[in-house]
Amino acid sequence: MRFTYDFAVKKLNELINFAQNSESAINDIQENYSNEKQELENKWNSEVKRLRRQAEADKITIERKADSMLKEALQISGEILSIERMLLIKDKYYKKTKSKKENELRGEHSNGYDSNNDYFQILDNIRNDFERISRKYRENILPGIINGIHYFFSSKRKAEYEELIVLKNTVTDFIDEIRDNINEIRNAAINQIDQEFHEKYKKLQTENRKSQEQVEYKRVMSIAELTEVISDTLDIVFPKEIVRQMDDFISEYQDSLNKIFDKKLGTSSFLSLFCIYLSVNKISESETVYKYIIEKLKKLILNTEEGDFLLIPALSYFDKNSNWYFRWDNHNREFIHQKVCDLMYSIITKVPVGHLCFDIVDPISRGENIRSYYDARTKIPELFSERIFFNSADIDNHLNDISNYIDYISQRILGTKYNSIFEYADVKEDFIPDVKYLVIFDFPKGMSEVSVEMLSNIVNQGSKCGVFVIIAETYDEMDIRRSSLFLKNLSDIKNMCQYITTAGERVLIKNQTVILLAEMPDRQAFNNYIDRYLLIRESICNKGLVFPNMIKPLILSNNMKEIEKQIDNIVAFSNTMNECNCFNVEKEIEIPKAIGIGTVQYPIDLFEDSCAYELITKEFAQYSNFATLPFSVDLDEDLNIMILSNEEEVLKAIEFSHHILWSFFSAIPAGAFNVCIIDIEGHGKNVVPFLDFCSQRLDIFNGGVLSTHEQLREQLKMLIQRIDNISFKRLGSKYQNIHEYNRDNENAIEPITLLVVYDFMKILSFAELTEIQKIIQNGSRCGIYTLLCGTELLENEKRDAVKMGVLDSLKKICTILEPVEKFFRLVPFNVMLQPRKQLTYFQKKDFVEKYIDALEIMEEKTKNKAPENDYTILFDLEHPPVYTRGNKNLHLPYGISADGELYYCDFEKENFAAFLCGSSGSGKSTLIHALITGILVNNHPDDVELWLADFKMKEFRRYVANRPPHIKYILLEESRDAVYDFLDRMEAKLTERERLSSKYTDLAKTPVSQYMPLIFVIIDEFSVMSQIIDQNETYKLILQNLLAKGRALGFRFLFSSQTFTTGITGLSATAKKQIQMRLAMKNPQEEIAETIDMSKALMSEEQKRWLLTLPKYYILLKKIVGEGSTVSNGKVQDEVVLTRAKGLYFPDEEYDAQNKYIKLITNTYVKKDRYLPSDIYSYKDKKAVVVDGSVFYSFKDVREDIDEHLRYVKQHDIYSEESIRLFVGHPRSMQKVSEIVVDNEFEENIILFGTNTELCTSVILSAMASLKYAGSTVSVIGYLKNRVYRRVNETGKKYIDKNYMKEEDICNLIHQIRIAIDNGETGNSFLFILGMDVILKNIQYMEKYSHKHKNSNDFSNEKEDYSNIFDDDDGSIYDKLLTAELSTFGEDEVIGSEKVSDTVFENKMIQKQEKVEIYDIREDLEVILQEGPRFGYHVFAYFRTYDEFKQTKYHFELFKHKITFKCSKDDSRNIISKSTAFDLGQIAFIYTDLQTTFSMRPYLHEGLQWDGWKTDKYGHAIRQQLEGGE
Repeated sequence: MRFTYDFAVKKLNELINFAQNSESAINDIQENYSNEKQELENKWNSEVKRLRRQAEADKITIERKADSMLKEALQISGEILSIERMLLIKDKYYKKTKSKKENELRGEHSNGYDSNNDYFQILDNIRNDFERISRKYRENILPGIINGIHYFFSSKRKAEYEELIVLKNTVTDFIDEIRDNINEIRNAAINQIDQEFHEKYKKLQTENRKSQEQVEYKRVMSIAELTEVISDTLDIVFPKEIVRQMDDFISEYQDSLNKIFDKKLGTSSFLSLFCIYLSVNKISESETVYKYIIEKLKKLILNTEEGDFLLIPALSYFDKNSNWYFRWDNHNREFIHQKVCDLMYSIITKVPVGHLCFDIVDPISRGENIRSYYDARTKIPELFSERIFFNSADIDNHLNDISNYIDYISQRILGTKYNSIFEYADVKEDFIPDVKYLVIFDFPKGMSEVSVEMLSNIVNQGSKCGVFVIIAETYDEMDIRRSSLFLKNLSDIKNMCQYITTAGERVLIKNQTVILLAEMPDRQAFNNYIDRYLLIRESICNKGLVFPNMIKPLILSNNMKEIEKQIDNIVAFSNTMNECNCFNVEKEIEIPKAIGIGTVQYPIDLFEDSCAYELITKEFAQYSNFATLPFSVDLDEDLNIMILSNEEEVLKAIEFSHHILWSFFSAIPAGAFNVCIIDIEGHGKNVVPFLDFCSQRLDIFNGGVLSTHEQLREQLKMLIQRIDNISFKRLGSKYQNIHEYNRDNENAIEPITLLVVYDFMKILSFAELTEIQKIIQNGSRCGIYTLLCGTELLENEKRDAVKMGVLDSLKKICTILEPVEKFFRLVPFNVMLQPRKQLTYFQKKDFVEKYIDALEIMEEKTKNKAPENDYTILFDLEHPPVYTRGNKNLHLPYGISADGELYYCDFEKENFAAFLCGSSGSGKSTLIHALITGILVNNHPDDVELWLADFKMKEFRRYVANRPPHIKYILLEESRDAVYDFLDRMEAKLTERERLSSKYTDLAKTPVSQYMPLIFVIIDEFSVMSQIIDQNETYKLILQNLLAKGRALGFRFLFSSQTFTTGITGLSATAKKQIQMRLAMKNPQEEIAETIDMSKALMSEEQKRWLLTLPKYYILLKKIVGEGSTVSNGKVQDEVVLTRAKGLYFPDEEYDAQNKYIKLITNTYVKKDRYLPSDIYSYKDKKAVVVDGSVFYSFKDVREDIDEHLRYVKQHDIYSEESIRLFVGHPRSMQKVSEIVVDNEFEENIILFGTNTELCTSVILSAMASLKYAGSTVSVIGYLKNRVYRRVNETGKKYIDKNYMKEEDICNLIHQIRIAIDNGETGNSFLFILGMDVILKNIQYMEKYSHKHKNSNDFSNEKEDYSNIFDDDDGSIYDKLLTAELSTFGEDEVIGSEKVSDTVFENKMIQKQEKVEIYDIREDLEVILQEGPRFGYHVFAYFRTYDEFKQTKYHFELFKHKITFKCSKDDSRNIISKSTAFDLGQIAFIYTDLQTTFSMRPYLHEGLQWDGWKTDKYGHAIRQQLEGGE
């Protein structure tokens, strides 16, 4: 994410929109609340009115009822009297009852009368009772009741009459009561209404209050929900991470304004920062929204007396946004110019020291506008161009130079590969881009039309090359009258820059107020800053000597804890600086990072901006204005010292050079340092203290002190060669310098060298100085440092301008020291260095003795420690690896050089594919296991996937049981099917990844979140695959395509073979070119040369000798390195490198260390069903597939796979049940199962050829077992002398439904099937005919004697006794056959070993009740073979050879499905149309239907065994224990 001005404006607009939306939502809630409150109030008023109206109406009703109550009661009383009179007249029984009961019932009332106080309710009850009683005594029914009543019912009549009397009493008493109390009754009822009204009113009031509370609650919850939404939305508009980043940008930028920039420049770097400045009150007037903005964005809020203001930072990255255009409004010219100076200061603080230059164009004021920078320009002239440009011609020329510079960068560095110099810097770690700023005042004054046009191009193209502009405009009416082109260019320039206007003291961009945070400090503070800048600049130019790395954190760091720790380190270094570390050779050698040579005094104010200023002062400057710190030379940096003196101080300078030499000797362990001294003028006089030392150990002095020009030139040549050797062979692209290399290779460190040259100015020639310059420029990286000591030349000695040019160059790249009294001054600084205390004569003598002793100890250690190539010693295989995700680079150790350097091969770029060739016993297999172990050590299982193919079927078997989680496939099979399947799977994966190639340009570098492992394909004994695909152009092209596209799609390859000349026939010329990396091991010379395939013109003499003598276990590796380093025929090519190493090995043949390491991995890292990138200790289960051609499986072993396959077929093929699927053997490919699909079509029969009884029996039993899945009936026809028939009966009885052996039964069966076919009747049966040729001959022969069987329904007289042939636990199979022959033809007839179950056969045989005579079944059988499959009658025929089949005289086309074991070439061509079966192993067979061809190995069944394999009691395949074996 880039925090540009547009991004800041976007975030501000989003914030304003958010505030408006939030305010609108708050208003909506308030409006909804008001509406609901009003609705409640309206409802309340309505309900109250309704209650009041209801009460009034009820009162009126009561009044009305009260007025009519007495009247209605009197009416009921009169009607009762009328009924009574009628009964007295018509029913004597009533009269009797009345006289008898009236007095007795006096005072009795109807039920509920006495307990009820509601007179209106009482009246209602009376009315109801009356209506019920009066209905009984109506005149129209009374006579019928009276006449029909029986004495039996007199008691019922009595009760009814009594009820009438009680009702009369009730009415009478009711009338009396209400006459006296009517008013009270009325008032009580009205009071009751009033009471009910008040109760309902209270209830309504309660409900209304609850509703109000609900509305209020809803409002509160809505506000709460909205508040949460507002908070969440604000988090979306301004996520916490963005707020934090913005705050960090502002804080870090403000802090950096007084710091020296020490970071790397890149596309993410920025030059300046300004902030959009806006009052929060203008964003939102809502108190709620305002509060949340303040709360959420408090880090970006500026509190002022005028209110709260929001600061949104905008960064000017290294693009066109870092071009600035300030427009003058004719009132604030000085203000604009000050802002330009502020911006320049900001830029100085954001560009690394030494990589910034300002070009000033000031046509009006002629430099006055940058007067604030006069001192800086004097101290650091490189910070500004050589002069200020103010006339038009100079401006034109300079703009032209800048344009040429832009063209150079664009064409020579960027090209079409990089979008900008900063993108280039992202890729090139050591590259720091230069930044050039063109600062133009009073624009466009002094600018010609050509200048403005060039300036427009610079603004347009410059930013990508690190060229930017700051323009301060002074525009007047004269400029308006320029040409249209001039005005257009002006307009273009404005549009391409950050266009800044002003309004008084306000700065605006696109009418939006902004604050430029950069502000130039006062003069004193700025001068201090420039002093620090100068020190660090010179430190960088001189690679750390002026300002050692140890001291830099005291100024550059803002972390107090870091500074405190560094101070402790400095103090510790000071305390140990005089110690002699050179004698510590008993332990592993460790070369120090820095060597102390004295103390240096820095002005204390240099540290005044440090957060630890007080601590630094207390520790190092307690009693003076200078901080006294140890002065060290950093061996990781360029270390080149030049000591210059006048003639008077020359001895002091020489003495100081001795001091530096002793410092090197004492600090670096003996044996890890040597010195080369050149003293041509003095012939050793300048190094007298070292002569005795040198004479005793010439080796560490490179043969002695050199005193002739010839010796000098030879030595310089050797040093340059050493630089090349170390740079290419030791460092390469892996190490930055020799110290990184030594830290990684403690057993084979490279010693460092100090070149000391005396009187270099006077004595050395231009050519010699030039060679020294090369060493100075390139040596430090390779551990070769330089100390030059000499006197300044006199004026008359400076005539050689060419030599003086080289000397000036040397001064620029060296740290110069000159003696000043008892100190040495670091030029050009006024910083003094005091050498540490010198050794006395005796101390030096004692030192030399101890040093030589230490050398001898070191040499003895080195002698006893030859380069170690034991993998288990070089690498830790005793602890589980600690992986990091995303490491898809194959950086694999493979060998070690003679001097102990560990060699790696990288399967990257052009070296993505390799060919390894070595004879048997050369160590080739060991090397492959070492490479695989390298993957286990370095790469997470989710990052690298191993596809292993071993056509020797031996080496990769060790990974079957103890399987690393990296493995996807292990192929231990040499069949064509396996080869083709392996290539098909690679092609399928390649195609799958091609679909993703638009998303990821390099699938090997996909993000960690995406599961996309690198696929490393290792093919051992590739010659087997090569020979197979050489006969198939399709697969030859597939392999070529894999090599052509695989690199970009995440494939890496290693092909291994014993020979190269004959082992690559399957590789096309194009494919062969893709395999650039070659590894050759012991082999005949011509094989090695062919493998390496390297022109001898590119080889050294030593490399040519390598080809002649390559011992066992040694490896020659050819690879491509570099990017365009060799020029040939005008084209830039990559460099070809050839190395020789002794291969890594494991100390035991069983690879115990590797096996244990694999178990460590599988115990530490957990297998998961899915990819979990955040869990480093998990890996996705690759569901590894192992195809082992030496392992056999039983049919029971694969039942689950067959079941799974059938379920899949049934689910995906709606016609699957119309076919029969046979699983007759285990595929010799990477499939779990292979099927033979038999359809109900013409000639869908199977024929099997083979001479091995066990193997052929297995195929037949597998077919029978498969048929049980299809529910098919299995019938067997055979003759007893056929071994396969006997073995099938012995081992497969559980599969056989019917068994036919007698000729009569066979003829009868064939005849019945023929009839069924003729009648169009379908079946589901397989007829296995074992020995068809003999069966046909026997039947043809016996046909002549068929008269013996005419009219005979019983064949039992002709049975023979075979009872001892197929003995088993249940009696012999043939006994069952005899039993079947003795049975009569009916429902219980048995043929073979089971009851007849096939409907067609059973019905026919029951109906006929007679057997067919023996006849020539040849014609019927042919019909069955041709048409039977259409009706579900299939034949499986077995023959030993093709000649046996020919004797049947049937067409071979009657059998669509052919199976054959190994046979002659002629038989193979006749059976499968190819000679392939001739090349089969003994325990394999080929199936074909002439469209599909594949090979299989037979399944084991109970009772069968071969090649040491059989089944256990559970039916699983096991290997029998062999003598001396497992």
